[in-house]
Amino acid sequence: MFQGDASGHAKDDRDLKEKRENDALERDRLQKEKEERERLQKLKEEKLEKEREASLKRKQEAAKREAQMRAKAEAKAKEEEAARNRAKEEARLKAQAEADKAKSQAKWTTGVPTSPGMPVGWEKRLDHTTGTYKFIDHSTGTVYTQPPASLFGSPGKFRFSGVLLRKEKKKHTC
Repeated sequence: MFQGDASGHAKDDRDLKEKRENDALERDRLQKEKEERERLQKLKEEKLEKEREASLKRKQEAAKREAQMRAKAEAKAKEEEAARNRAKEEARLKAQAEADKAKSQAKWTTGVPTSPGMPVGWEKRLDHTTGTYKFIDHSTGTVYTQPPASLFGSPGKFRFSGVLLRKEKKKHTC
């Protein structure tokens, strides 16, 4: 029996050794699977992180473009408002200038003698010492011995602001 015990013992040793080798192989396999799972998990996390970073970057770029568009729209609105204000101011100044001009004309034409057939503010006056007519522009205080050319449209007519007026013909007595 001693021999049987030794051969049984050897078999048990071989079985134990084989079991230990199988256990070691199984541990190595499990360790490799664990490492592979961890590697894959790490790759997955890195991929997700890259995707989050890319998504964040896209959102930031979109926000930046939106802010630029908003700034352009605001600048355009301000420019349009400024243009409207300039147009209003120009219209106001033009109306004021027209009103001032009308007041000015009313001031110098009020009480200013105007001869029949002459533009407003012009007077045709006979100079008794010379027997000739003088033409007086009361707006400037200028006296002419002949009607200024600017009043002529054609011989025998006066022109003032686009309105034609007949020139009085002198009767010569000899």
